[in-house]
Amino acid sequence: MTEEGTNFLDESESRRVWEKAARLQAEASSEGGGPPAEGIVVSPRDGRDVRDVLTAGEEAGIERRFLDAALNEVRSDRVLPAPPRNRHWAARFFGGLLDVIEARQIIEASPEQTLSTLLEQFSAGFFGLSLNERIGDPLDSGVLVFDIEGLGSLNKPWLAREVSASAVRQVYVSIRELDEAPLSCEVTLRGPIAWSHNTGLVHGLLVTTLTGGIGGTTVGALAAAALGGFLMTPLGLTVAGVSAGTGLILGGGLGRNGYRAFCRYGIERARRALEKALVGIAVRAEQDCVELDRTQDGDSYRP
Repeated sequence: MTEEGTNFLDESESRRVWEKAARLQAEASSEGGGPPAEGIVVSPRDGRDVRDVLTAGEEAGIERRFLDAALNEVRSDRVLPAPPRNRHWAARFFGGLLDVIEARQIIEASPEQTLSTLLEQFSAGFFGLSLNERIGDPLDSGVLVFDIEGLGSLNKPWLAREVSASAVRQVYVSIRELDEAPLSCEVTLRGPIAWSHNTGLVHGLLVTTLTGGIGGTTVGALAAAALGGFLMTPLGLTVAGVSAGTGLILGGGLGRNGYRAFCRYGIERARRALEKALVGIAVRAEQDCVELDRTQDGDSYRP
């Protein structure tokens, strides 16, 4: 990541920093409110500089720690795959779209120790992750990109098994040092799923069509059986047609809602898996940090 890319934000990124920071502050506040991001204004020229963006946010009443967290998130979002175009029909079918599954965890260990532990644990067989790419310095607004291995195998590693019902295929990792605690950092895991929306739409339409056809055929057949000898009369044909149409609509609706529920289940299961992975990394990193401190203290007392 270049220096210019790190120190400058465009207008939309600046707005996202303020909106995310205001939301984070509102969530952390017992009052549940925060300053409106719409009221923050800087000139187009100065607004691209990170320092001016942060200053404008502070002047609007947003705490610096929330601005720093939002800035780190926006920088990390830059490396995520761009969502596909023409997602209008997918958004209508699913009732809204989620582009990224995300999990966060504050770890009471230095960013360096956390990074070391994370690289060691993620490459282990339990997680089954392989490092695909380093984008910038992971200790300075950079991102690590891991591939999830074993998704197509029968004997899947734990993480591959947990995310298999979702569209998560990679995990993007970012680490942010917390100023209020030098030996503490926040780790964020992101699993992009935006690439799958149009594919999911196709699958969902197939399921809807199949269940609609089954429903229409079943209800139509039941109506025909009930009508018996009256089936071939004009009234009987009308009743059978309406019954089949009703079954088609009901079956299609059930298929669509069932497919939506399955997708929501997959997303939620993947999100919980990322959260559990972070908890495991936190426990191990904090243990490693304590053991390192004990070793250093022991060395300092040697004669």
